[in-house]
Formats: sequence, structure tokens, C-alpha cells
Amino acid sequence: MRIRTAIAAGCAALAVATCTAGLADAATAHAANSPRIPASVRVVTITPVFGVSRNNGEAGGPRDRPVTVTGKATVAKIAGLIDALPKMPPGIFECPLSTGQALVLTFRATTGGPELAVVNSEMTGCGTVALVVGGKRMPLLWGGRKLDQRVLELAGIHWPGF
Repeated sequence: MRIRTAIAAGCAALAVATCTAGLADAATAHAANSPRIPASVRVVTITPVFGVSRNNGEAGGPRDRPVTVTGKATVAKIAGLIDALPKMPPGIFECPLSTGQALVLTFRATTGGPELAVVNSEMTGCGTVALVVGGKRMPLLWGGRKLDQRVLELAGIHWPGF
């Protein structure tokens, strides 16, 4: 399918229309759906992916040191942000160039425990959010740029370039 190919390629087309969604609108759009992040999560590890701009133009930029958050309230707020995101709408999108910059959020019940959910949230391109829960790939979500900014704020993280 053309949309899946475009999204999988990181929405690497030049911008004709900006494809972003606000978190305020996202909460309304998803209110009727059940939570995506399991209620048993108590730990989230946040890993930056810097993309090509930080890696001299080479694809697959290095990941910096991850930060693990164990504060119950903060983990719940971060999970709630993801639960509030709307699904990616159907259609074909022409998005700004994706540099590969993203956040990877790994949710666990305990530090060092098995992964319960993994989120890959694009900061560039279409700002798509890929989610895997219990090893199962979920539908793509929308709103990665604002999600990433809010996650970094909640966790008190300040990485240069983010």
C-alpha cells in the first residue's frame, strides 16, 4: 500500500502540507478507545535517536545514554500522553524531510523487567508514533513532535539538539 510505504520510509517527501497534530486535539480523538500502554507499567526508559544531522549525514545516528524514569506519577503521565494520541488518519501524506530524529520509550513493570510496550516517536517527518505492545505492532499514531517535547519536559531531560 502506498501510505504504508510512505510512512515506513519516514515520510521523506518535501512538505506540501505539514502533518502534525496537537496533543489537546488528540485527547478528544482517542477518548473513546481503551488505554494502549498496559496499566502495570512503572518504569520508562527514554532513549534519544539523533538521526542523520548528528551523525555527519550518515543514516542510523547513534543513541545517547538512555534515561530511566521510575517516578510513578511521571511514568503514568507519559503513558497517558501516548494513550491520548489519535491513530494516523488514512491517506497519502507529503511531509517534511525525516532526519531520523526520534525518541524510543521502553515501558516495563520493573527496572530490568521485560518490555511491555515500546514506542518510537518521530520528531521530524510526519511525526508518526509506532507502538508495539506485548510484542504486537499497533496501528500508527499521530503527534510525535509534541509528544516528544512533552515527554522530555515531564522527565526533566535536556539533550542538545532536542
